[in-house]
Amino acid sequence: MEATVDIGGNAYTLASDDNYLANMGASFEPETVKLLKILAHGVALDVGANIGCTALAMAADSTPKCSAFERPLEHF
Repeated sequence: MEATVDIGGNAYTLASDDNYLANMGASFEPETVKLLKILAHGVALDVGANIGCTALAMAADSTPKCSAFERPLEHF
């Protein structure tokens, strides 16, 4: 599934192979994004990133270096 999602005022086309995007709606956690803009500066890691929405929120404005990691389910 693909969807265009607003993350912190930026539109991203995201893809997912489950119902995550269908359940998210048109905007990714606006209150969380506001908090990340206040707290995340410098270097950030998004561990357990799923499709990377939190990493996109941090990297868009406030965090010059952001890395996202997600481990495929078959490794659990």
